[in-house]
Amino acid sequence: IEDGKPLGICGSGIVDLLAEMFLNGWVDFSGELKENVSKHIIKVDNQLAVEYASKDESENHESLIFIQSDINQFLKTKSAAYTMVAFLLGEVGLTLDDLDKFYAVGAFGTHLNLESAVTIGMYPDLDRNKFNCPGNTSLEGAYKLLTNRTLLSSVDDIANRVNYIGLENAK
Repeated sequence: IEDGKPLGICGSGIVDLLAEMFLNGWVDFSGELKENVSKHIIKVDNQLAVEYASKDESENHESLIFIQSDINQFLKTKSAAYTMVAFLLGEVGLTLDDLDKFYAVGAFGTHLNLESAVTIGMYPDLDRNKFNCPGNTSLEGAYKLLTNRTLLSSVDDIANRVNYIGLENAK
């Protein structure tokens, strides 16, 4: 941040790190680190890890590492999100090809590198013009409602048209 030395890694940084490691052959398709393909892949407590900033490069003069179990946890979360999208599309009878737009909302989606997200399978490999990342829309909506009370009737109308699909019963 602001050309300072790193202290850690954020969520969008993890996506970029994994994408670059995949593109450079440091991890395989399943997210497993490959031993001996880079001097940055090290062992920590009997587990492979990537040192993404050395002691000399980091603000606190400690190695910054991302271990295999961190990668595995991220991939579980990514898989759950992708499965949710596939399930919801199936529930309404659509495929990814049927979509005119793919919205990636929230603060996380705003800072995410689209190509990195597609590379690791977090986002589908669609025509890039179909992607729309409008930012933190829930916060923006709350602000609009708080500053313009006449919008309350619109909120009620929208709430009455919402079709709830419970993922807890997904097959």
